[in-house]
Amino acid sequence: MKPTVACALRQWQKLLTNNRNQERRRSQRWKARMRKAILLHLEGFQQLADSPAFSSCVGAIDGCHIRIKTPPGPSGQDYINRKLFPSIQLQAVCDGKGKFLQTFVGFPGSVHDTRVLKNSTLYKEALYPPPGYFIVGDGGYPCIVHPITVVTPYREPLQGRVQSRFNGCHAKARSIIERAFGILKGRWRYLLSKALEVNHTFVPAVVTACCVLHNLSITADMTELLEEEEEEGEAEAGGGGGGEAEAAGGGREVSTSSCEGGARWTGPERQTGRPNLGP
Repeated sequence: MKPTVACALRQWQKLLTNNRNQERRRSQRWKARMRKAILLHLEGFQQLADSPAFSSCVGAIDGCHIRIKTPPGPSGQDYINRKLFPSIQLQAVCDGKGKFLQTFVGFPGSVHDTRVLKNSTLYKEALYPPPGYFIVGDGGYPCIVHPITVVTPYREPLQGRVQSRFNGCHAKARSIIERAFGILKGRWRYLLSKALEVNHTFVPAVVTACCVLHNLSITADMTELLEEEEEEGEAEAGGGGGGEAEAAGGGREVSTSSCEGGARWTGPERQTGRPNLGP
């Protein structure tokens, strides 16, 4: 890695670590912002899953292995994952557009997803989702309702077509986090497609920086798309005031009706946190 890049990344690391004394206050402010942002995510996962049962889903969680060089010493073997290469884990929650809402980086590749989750601030401080909402994860995570609600697919053997239907919708909703990881590694192919050329203790700073830039790229792409839609709407309206207002508003409107029609949890389903799809 070039010295200038290394220096920039080290400065980024200092910015991330210098404010650790204010973590508690930041997490409280973060919770407040997330509650406001919930309205922006409500319809995304319902559309992805193609089921109203996922109208209260506001995120997808998964883990990703970041390839590194094996650290020296006896602890180096802890970083060998199940695919037999050394890695550090990135746990992330994304929204329905593939934008990362929360990341947690640093555990060795051999650690199970459940242990990573339970050691993250997401779980320990119940950062996300707020009560009344849930996030979806694969079978590597526990299906829980406290301190946060994580909904996982039914395990094999499935009992009936309702469970089979649920797993199909669940897979559609969950696929966005896998696509987000794919885009992340595609954007920063030089850094993330091979073993990082940095000390393993510095990897979390590099990966976090990449995730922040990933989000900025998505925001920029969405802004450009909205501007293009507005320009097309103005052209089609031919300068008419009513048509222009309708086109501009249509690109930004967010429906909140799904708050009222959220998934109903009944009977034994409430114990697992899985929404009821009905008969």
